[in-house]
Amino acid sequence: MIFLDEIANLSLAQQAKLLRVLQEREVRRVGEEAVRRLDIQVIAATNRDLRSEIRNGRFRRDLYYRLKAIEMRVPPLRERREDIILLAEWFLAKRVESEGLSKMLTAAARQCLLEYTYPGNVRELKNAIESAYYLAKDRWIDVSDLPAEFQASVGYQGDVDDPQTLFELVKEGKGTFEELIKRPFLERRITSSTVKQIIKSALRESCGRYKAAFKKLQICERDYGVTMVFLKRHNCYLDFRPFRRRVLSS
Repeated sequence: MIFLDEIANLSLAQQAKLLRVLQEREVRRVGEEAVRRLDIQVIAATNRDLRSEIRNGRFRRDLYYRLKAIEMRVPPLRERREDIILLAEWFLAKRVESEGLSKMLTAAARQCLLEYTYPGNVRELKNAIESAYYLAKDRWIDVSDLPAEFQASVGYQGDVDDPQTLFELVKEGKGTFEELIKRPFLERRITSSTVKQIIKSALRESCGRYKAAFKKLQICERDYGVTMVFLKRHNCYLDFRPFRRRVLSS
């Protein structure tokens, strides 16, 4: 079995040669006189409308019907959004297997992949994932690691450092505490003052209850202890009592 990709790109002369091979089931190597018999099945693919190519004289009608035993139409990626993350994860897993270094997509990167329109179809997704794999500075692939056209599709303009904006993004599930707050802080892209302001906003909305504040920050219960250690270690922990007193006195 052989796979012929982009069959519509063959010149008319090449199409004639392929038609003969399919009809006669034989080939002759360059420089040889002997004819070799073939027993093959052919799968051909194209992103063009071959009927239109035939009407415009760019594709042979007889070759089209010779190839057209079973025809399947695979919709472009932009028409099957449910496959985008599945394919992205598969391409990423292949790269991890090849390089031996595990990396994962952030929630924001996943959303960016879903928003993009893919004029280059699946190949464009594959190239974007492979490029981002090498550009990512740690085990997380973020929006900033994706190609510029992907970033533009979600209006990405670089790291956000406004505390209230970060708080709202995390609270609305547009990114995780790990992606938007903890990791940027550890990479010195945001300051401890910014982290404190975010925690302050969460405590204010949670009446000074840290568990409720962590829930607003999309931190799962099993990570409460780790997060508390992180805040205390980096001097970002805030006393909850003033927020409770404010509520009681109101």
